[in-house]
Amino acid sequence: MKKSLSLILSFMFMLSVFIAAFPASAENMVCGDYEYKNSEYGLIITAYNGNEEAVVIPAQLDGQAVYEISSSAFNGKDGIKEIYISDGIVDISNDAFANIPTLEKITFSRCIDAIPPYCLKDSGNGLQITIVNPYCDINELYGVDKNTTLLAEENSKTQKFAKKKNYNFVATDTHYYVKEKVVTPATFSDEGKVDYICDKCSIVAYSQSVPKIGEVSISNTSYVYTGASNEPNVSVLDINKKKINKQNYTVKYDSNCADAGTHKVKITFKNQYSGSVSKSYKVKAISIKKSDVKIKSVSYTGKATYPNITYKGKKLKKDKDYTVSKIKNNKNFGTASFTVKLKGNFIGTISGSYKIIPA
Repeated sequence: MKKSLSLILSFMFMLSVFIAAFPASAENMVCGDYEYKNSEYGLIITAYNGNEEAVVIPAQLDGQAVYEISSSAFNGKDGIKEIYISDGIVDISNDAFANIPTLEKITFSRCIDAIPPYCLKDSGNGLQITIVNPYCDINELYGVDKNTTLLAEENSKTQKFAKKKNYNFVATDTHYYVKEKVVTPATFSDEGKVDYICDKCSIVAYSQSVPKIGEVSISNTSYVYTGASNEPNVSVLDINKKKINKQNYTVKYDSNCADAGTHKVKITFKNQYSGSVSKSYKVKAISIKKSDVKIKSVSYTGKATYPNITYKGKKLKKDKDYTVSKIKNNKNFGTASFTVKLKGNFIGTISGSYKIIPA
């Protein structure tokens, strides 16, 4: 029996070690056409859900840098013809762009220093691959037909690879379409237009439409006063119900949004979008009674005194937090009695007494 118990405990210990060593993967988050997850180095794009023929993979999502494109991100996304990987993205997983038969052109940015061997397996026919980084390593391109053309700088590692593996090679002053020029920002009523241009010579690679702004909402429209700021989360979607990147708008809350009343959060669009919209929400006063507060003694001053009432460490102020309905014996030493009506952030009526003591 003791031996069995010992084995069970040993098994449970090993299981706990295994679970700690291999934690569950983080839940994917969504931004526009992309799904992503966090890593210690930056964001990892895990899926592309768009339908554009020409795709510029962004260097940022929700204001955070993209580090890697996972193996599942674009695999099998038939219909894409051109892919441009933005500067700043560092790592490409194997199979990331595999099984895209419609693919015609792909540009690897200057930050990518290696292309995995199965990265483009069974993608395109007569594919044009531009590799901006002259030191980018390519050991093999499995499943890529020999009609493929590699474009890179003269004397680059790409040129040596092309010669070794009998791929077509074109020496070129590689254009890298990193600059985004907003021609017309999208609004609630009109779609916008963005040009992607070479950072060297300003040649326009292609233009892309920007969907109209669709829906702006906030996570909560009603709060009860707690003393803390009330700032509801903001959700911004385009006309296609896809999340708009946070780098395209700013959010501003009222400075006094902790207090009871009606407040506004203003969303101001920028970059690929233009315009602004405000959303309202309410903070209700909290109802409190005598048992919720502390009534402390007041020092004698020779003048009329008023009750020292505190709620959760906050001293209530006369005329701001309460008005005096009745008060007696509030000038000389002794015990004063009172009734106050709460206002502002508080609702209720409190009656009680307090002592006036020597200063």
